[in-house]
Amino acid sequence: MIKEGEFYLIILKTPIIVDTSDHKWILLKKILGVLETRRCRQEIAKFGIKPANQAYTNLSIVLLSMFFSVEISYAINEIEKRIELQQFLRIDNIPTPNGVYRFMSQFSAEQFISMTHGILNAVCPKKRHYFRKTIIIDGTSLSVDINWFRKRIQKSKLVNKPYNWQYSPSKGFYIGLKLTLAIDQNNLLPLAFLVHQNPVADSKIFPLILQELKRRRILNKGDRVLLDRGYYSYKNYVLSLIEYSVIPLILPKKGFTFSKLENYLISPLTWFENKKSYQKVIELSHMKKELKDALENSDELAAQRSIIEDVFKFGKEALNLDNIHRYTSRSLKKSIALCALLMGLLIHFEFNKKDKLQRASSG
Repeated sequence: MIKEGEFYLIILKTPIIVDTSDHKWILLKKILGVLETRRCRQEIAKFGIKPANQAYTNLSIVLLSMFFSVEISYAINEIEKRIELQQFLRIDNIPTPNGVYRFMSQFSAEQFISMTHGILNAVCPKKRHYFRKTIIIDGTSLSVDINWFRKRIQKSKLVNKPYNWQYSPSKGFYIGLKLTLAIDQNNLLPLAFLVHQNPVADSKIFPLILQELKRRRILNKGDRVLLDRGYYSYKNYVLSLIEYSVIPLILPKKGFTFSKLENYLISPLTWFENKKSYQKVIELSHMKKELKDALENSDELAAQRSIIEDVFKFGKEALNLDNIHRYTSRSLKKSIALCALLMGLLIHFEFNKKDKLQRASSG
């Protein structure tokens, strides 16, 4: 119960009652079933998140709370008083909310991010190494749940915080952060993400997300990266082609000419030293032709890229991604990683098409 002036606002939360015939519960059963598989337990343990039984129990509770958009304490309270929910989750020893937080705090954000990638790769195995991917990259604004409109929070008060004052055309000024996400166009699964505390131009984020994809061994030679005009710069086209040997399908801005881009695409002298290195010159020629042909159909590229906006909306509307209750850098990144895990599993099992994502986001 919250007092608002002379009135009391009573907040009623929906009880979590198991109904195994309901499609929502069938879907949740599939998701929790992934955590119980031998391969998934191996992935969780590989990144140091153990013991296995405690990892399963705590992750199940966290995913349950995210699935129903409730606090962990409320989810645990429901588990404690509902035997059928305990049986559904296959949980014998129910931890306290503080116990869940303590367990999760033992591990770094990097461990959770690596675990998320490991589980999603286990559920949806990679194609053969020579199969070229198209990776869609975009950014979105995320709000941190701070009641700043009641008391103005100065920028100086947010120094050393993992969030800050931001601005976006869709929501105006807000306190939060910027999330850059990369997804696989083929299956829509999250591949990597970056979090930015301070406002950063998309064109400057581009080298960082390529570096992150390469570090995680996701980005391979010949892959294509698809982005909107915010990431546009001649420098980013050159970086992609020369340094990473990937095709940058960055929607061009007005005034762009391919002939000007070609002036910047100078093959390093080391590529001419022998037949093996000269192969890079030939590959660059092929990539330039493919890029030129693709950019001539920029409307088609824009239509393909738009699905990442549906993925963002799905995360915000269906999984409450835009109302984060974490206030340290580690906890923010871990929360986003677990949301990416749940989002990836939901997309894999159910919402793997644009129309399905849109329906889920709207209700």
